[in-house]
Amino acid sequence: MMIEKELSKISKEIFSSMRAGKHYSSSDGELYFLIEKYESELSEIFSAVGFELIINTLGFAYLNGHSDNLVNKKTIQKEAAFYFIFVQWLLEDGKNPTQCIKEQHIYSMNSLPHLSSGSNLDIMKAVEITNDADLNSLLKGLNKRGFINLKSDSFNLLAPSLRYIDLCYKIESVGRGEEE
Repeated sequence: MMIEKELSKISKEIFSSMRAGKHYSSSDGELYFLIEKYESELSEIFSAVGFELIINTLGFAYLNGHSDNLVNKKTIQKEAAFYFIFVQWLLEDGKNPTQCIKEQHIYSMNSLPHLSSGSNLDIMKAVEITNDADLNSLLKGLNKRGFINLKSDSFNLLAPSLRYIDLCYKIESVGRGEEE
């Protein structure tokens, strides 16, 4: 009975945020570990309402669903553009994005390359991010959804960022004509 109450509390607490695109990782503390603990029970609950609970071996959990109410496509495009520029910037600086997550590198919002150069600015304008306020709004969304840990003027990447980093690598390999 106590397990059922705990499970009910967890599923109610995480479902609406996960449905809105929140990714849970170890930075979310006990909640993430409870998601791991009750993976099969939560999977069954979420499956009953049309969602698949994904617990990635790299240390994060999210819902996969075929519903438009998960996350709006425009938001995903903005986030993908942000990561595409960010990953390129890290690689040009000789850094490994995956290692940066593991080592919890901190990035100053003032040093981001997104709105500073012509080609980066063109990419960001294409997704309607044209100024610092737009960029800050995007970062707040990434924070809310569990991809970054945002402080007042800096942030660090969290494990769920690996979803976008993997996407960037796939785009890069397709661009070079490589097979997956």
